[in-house]
Amino acid sequence: TMVCTGCCATLDHIVTYLFKQLSQK
Repeated sequence: TMVCTGCCATLDHIVTYLFKQLSQK
């Protein structure tokens, strides 16, 4: 996702990871 480029890249990465995990189920 591109919710907040730069200012919260770590949080964005976590959200993307969780989204991928949920998509596999």
